[in-house]
Amino acid sequence: MRLRHQKAWLAGGVLLLLLVAWGSLTPTPPQGPQFAGADKVNHLAAYWFLGWYFAQLLPWGNVTLGLFGYGLLIESLQGLSGYRFFEWADLAANGTGLALGLFAAAGAGGRALAWIETLRSPWNSG
Repeated sequence: MRLRHQKAWLAGGVLLLLLVAWGSLTPTPPQGPQFAGADKVNHLAAYWFLGWYFAQLLPWGNVTLGLFGYGLLIESLQGLSGYRFFEWADLAANGTGLALGLFAAAGAGGRALAWIETLRSPWNSG
């Protein structure tokens, strides 16, 4: 489905990808709650949201390949950085989150952006 504000939604998605890249590649990433596996939960949540978000904008095959490739690129860049590490478990958490995000987009949650476009706001007249 093509949304009325498709380009704006895609621009927002690019900003999300840049935020993930920054958080993944900065030498001192922001620290959230600390518990065993917290890092993997963060990966899963980030890629769940990215998968859910982009599945509303682009063909699912493109989303799947693009985001999995993006996660692999980020992990590879971490491995080359000298201060972060490539972790297969992170890549697995990314893939799991992506799959769950696509699953969420298959239901009513996959129409959230279209629903937002129907709301009355200064940016959505008509």
